Amino acid sequence: MNLRVECYAGYMAEQEPRRFQLGFEGIEVEAVLDRWAGPDHRYFRVKGHDQSLYILRYDIHRDQWDLAASGTSLTATKRMKPMTTLSNEHITVGPCRINRIQHPAGTKKPIILLHGAKFEADTWLQLGTLERLAKADHPVHALDMPGFGKSESCAAKESEVIQSYIGQEQLDKPVLVGPSRGGRFALEFYFAHPELVGGLILVGTVGIEDNKDRFQDIAVPCLLIWGGEDTISDPQNGYFLNREIPDSELLILEGAPHPCYLEKTEEFHQALIAFLNERYA
Repeated sequence: MNLRVECYAGYMAEQEPRRFQLGFEGIEVEAVLDRWAGPDHRYFRVKGHDQSLYILRYDIHRDQWDLAASGTSLTATKRMKPMTTLSNEHITVGPCRINRIQHPAGTKKPIILLHGAKFEADTWLQLGTLERLAKADHPVHALDMPGFGKSESCAAKESEVIQSYIGQEQLDKPVLVGPSRGGRFALEFYFAHPELVGGLILVGTVGIEDNKDRFQDIAVPCLLIWGGEDTISDPQNGYFLNREIPDSELLILEGAPHPCYLEKTEEFHQALIAFLNERYA
């Protein structure tokens, strides 16, 4: 079911959503938090008057809107309902106060979900990634790095925060999932503390040039996921990493932009679970 969206002329004279109808509920847009473009769509990450976050997708050719959460149009009855055991909480990690969402129960490999520069731990909650991993029996931890999302600013480096968190939670070589800038954080942490990392899942990672001579030293399983239409981190970066990292596999999600997990959420989740099942059974 397509959404009925009321718009006004906003950024670069393009339409911006100001109100949309979700089932019988009218949602007023309090703020447009981010926007990006795919080959056929425009995306808007918005905050509603109900304090919820939504990602709205506009089809340029069909002049239609829908709610982008699983890569398909969602009706009100399909709207994502996260597990009630998952919620944001602030904790002290080293010298920092950070926000996290966690589901610590599980017998399989622990997972740490990082985030891109314009996203946060809540993104993984909205997409259902936390729930999928928890149901697959993985302890899962989504972190807001200092100064991002709901975390306070802190002088400590991201690698220090991740190291302190792993030690504090007594995580045994977790797999780090890092999209975009989160991928850079994951790589920098691996190069600083390879003994603490059990695997890497890098999604449209940026900053490849900063470590171009070190990737052959990565000695853990690595899954590389790129959007075929990524204009922020060229898909060639994924091919380069696949050649350089000894134990790696590459998935290109055709037609997807830089945050490919928003456009191709189900394919992303399937690849994630399949990789974890195969490498950490």
